[in-house]
Amino acid sequence: MQKHQPQQNLNQQHYQSDQSQQQFAQPYQNQQDFSQLTNIGLTVMKQGENLIVVGENVFENKEIIKQNGFRWDGQSKSWYLPINQAA
Repeated sequence: MQKHQPQQNLNQQHYQSDQSQQQFAQPYQNQQDFSQLTNIGLTVMKQGENLIVVGENVFENKEIIKQNGFRWDGQSKSWYLPINQAA
């Protein structure tokens, strides 16, 4: 007899998608450098040689993210900034 698995809601699927994207990301040590972003609930993470922006309402806050030097990567669907440009 098979057990019935409840279907995940869209929020859970979105969260899992965010988690897989952030799998190798670590919190950026100098969050104060991006206080405009952290003040609106976004987080800057270090992922390889880039910083990425994560959090709720990323799309709605794209203008302030761009003002902080981040660029959109359509393939990974994330905002990134090379670390050497953050200094």
